[in-house]
Amino acid sequence: MLTLRNLQKEDVPLLMTYDKKVPLSEWDTLLHSGRVLVAEHNGRFSGWLRYDFFASRFPMVHWLGAVLSENTEGAG
Repeated sequence: MLTLRNLQKEDVPLLMTYDKKVPLSEWDTLLHSGRVLVAEHNGRFSGWLRYDFFASRFPMVHWLGAVLSENTEGAG
């Protein structure tokens, strides 16, 4: 089953290996903003979504990433 949850501190080192577009200095801000969702498929990390708001009202996707090894498993 696929589940989505907010980014947690222990997720950051793993996510940093996949999401190289985020500077090291911004990870703490992302963690506390609540604007990163982590996807897990059967308890395994399978992807993430970074988002923000345009004009403070409209959600906007910054990055959607999927772990390639999970694609054939029904996630991604």
